[in-house]
Parts: sequence; C-alpha cells; structure tokens
Amino acid sequence: MERDMNTISMEEKLRAKLREEAEEWIERELKERMEYAEAEILKQANVALEVVGAEKAQKHIVDAIAYAEQEIRVELDNQSRIWIEEEMKKRLKKDEKP
Repeated sequence: MERDMNTISMEEKLRAKLREEAEEWIERELKERMEYAEAEILKQANVALEVVGAEKAQKHIVDAIAYAEQEIRVELDNQSRIWIEEEMKKRLKKDEKP
C-alpha cells in the first residue's frame, strides 16, 4: 500500500510540474497568437471605420479581441491537457524500465 501512495505522490508531483511547464507555454503562445489576432482585427476594423463610425468600431474591436483571447486560451488549454497526459504516460513508462 505504501508503494501505491508513493506512486500516487510521484504522479501528482509530475503532473504539477508538467502543468507548470504547460502554463508557461500557454502564456508565450497566447501572447504570440494575440499579437497576430489583434493585428488582423485592427486591419478589419480600419475598413469598418468608414461604414459604422469610430465609436461603434471601437466597441467591436474590444469585443473581438476579448473573444479571440478567450477562444485561443480554450484551444491552448485543451492542447496542454493532451500534452500533459501524453508526457505523463511517457515519463512514467520511462521510470518503470529497469
């Protein structure tokens, strides 16, 4: 039973370490993707300025940037969960080998 508790503790520590690595990756990736998304949104907004006016365009820009960040974060969180599980399997399998 003690070995099982040690194994569980080791797995929890590994998962926490991988989650920390994933969070760092998410922040870097989110920053990069948001720079691209904001640039694209602003390009489109410049076209819309003439049609809807500055005030309305500004609201749409803010909304679009917030939505883009939300969607990018969800995608990155999903990718990181998959990566963590795959890394857990690889590293635990590697540790089992004599």
